[in-house]
Amino acid sequence: MTRSEFEHLLRELYQARLANDVDRCARFFKAASTLRFAGSAPAGPPVSKSQPAIRDHLIQLIRDFQWKSFETVSLVIEGNKAAVHSRVTTTYTPTRETLTTEVVDLVTIDGPKVIDFLEFVDTAKIAELASRGATQGQG
Repeated sequence: MTRSEFEHLLRELYQARLANDVDRCARFFKAASTLRFAGSAPAGPPVSKSQPAIRDHLIQLIRDFQWKSFETVSLVIEGNKAAVHSRVTTTYTPTRETLTTEVVDLVTIDGPKVIDFLEFVDTAKIAELASRGATQGQG
């Protein structure tokens, strides 16, 4: 895959995520791939390693975090690996809180599919939101 094709794949993946479309997002992952979030457990399931698990992870992620906007701050591609620094505005649906935050994704592809996706997010903020969401669910 050329650099241009890889960049196009990434832009299409992020457009699918911005559309909050589980099926479109899942199509970008190989059957045996890894979806991970760096940091503490409250950020979500730490690892998904199969297509059904990735789809389940995406369902939960998209249900809880509805993206409102996405902006690429920088993109570095080296061979079959990419680093994507972005700014995302999202609404955490359990509390209806909207926040804008920066995210860094490390993406590895094999051909036209993602085989490893590692996301660095503000895990402290996610834990705080999850805590408030759990509290609201008790009422």
